[in-house]
Amino acid sequence: MSGEIRRQAEAVSAARDHYAGAKSLVDDAYHEWLEMTAILHTAAEKAKAEVVEAEDSLREMALTIYRDTEDKHPGPGVEIKQRQMLLYDPGEALAWAVEHGLALSLDVKAFERHAKAGPIGFVEYRNEAMAALAQDMAKALE
Repeated sequence: MSGEIRRQAEAVSAARDHYAGAKSLVDDAYHEWLEMTAILHTAAEKAKAEVVEAEDSLREMALTIYRDTEDKHPGPGVEIKQRQMLLYDPGEALAWAVEHGLALSLDVKAFERHAKAGPIGFVEYRNEAMAALAQDMAKALE
């Protein structure tokens, strides 16, 4: 059995080395591509910011016209739509949701923190075996 597990550990080490080499080639090619296209990326980001600024300005103009005229089509390609907004106190909303058993989900991380800190009657505590592999398998094989 000991020889069998060593051969498998060697196979893991070789597979990791192969992956590291392949990933290194991909990473190098990606960084080279980023360098070659940096000017294009900068130009695209600038153009995107210009679009956002122009759209925001058009929206502001359209809303101003709508407030003054109630015209829902204040210009070409522009339409004013209504949407219902909900404004509420989050604390009151949570109290209502608890009372009605709605709109709740378990915060798993918080619950498990509490469960690990002290026993909770309905939680089953059990240890489960896991196999952990050395990060540097080649070193472990030495």
